[in-house]
Amino acid sequence: MDENKQHEKRIQDAREKFDQNLTDFKRKKIIEIPCFRSTFMTSIPVGLVLGLFSYLATSKVKLASNIAMGSYLIVSGGYFAHCRYEFNKQVAQNKELGDIMNLIIKYRGTELEQQFQMKYKEKLEEIDSKSKYV
Repeated sequence: MDENKQHEKRIQDAREKFDQNLTDFKRKKIIEIPCFRSTFMTSIPVGLVLGLFSYLATSKVKLASNIAMGSYLIVSGGYFAHCRYEFNKQVAQNKELGDIMNLIIKYRGTELEQQFQMKYKEKLEEIDSKSKYV
């Protein structure tokens, strides 16, 4: 009997969490999604250009529109996936640096502070060496 109540409680919690996530999703503005704008600002022109060139090359409207939509969808999917991967990687790096900074503050005035400062500097140098903008 006790297992049945626990099972019902877990189902109820899952439903509440799903409803909360759905409500949050409905409230979120689409432009606030990371990488959304840059994805569509890249994929729309690519689809238009490829569709236009395929029409000029073949003079077949259906083929050109299929090429335009296909290239748009492929570029959108690929660009969004790559952008989100880079975004999540940067978020993880920032979290790791923040954790190290919190340890530096926590152990201020001790020998551990120097070790964490060295670790912080090494991590920054590692991130800078991997950066494509440096």
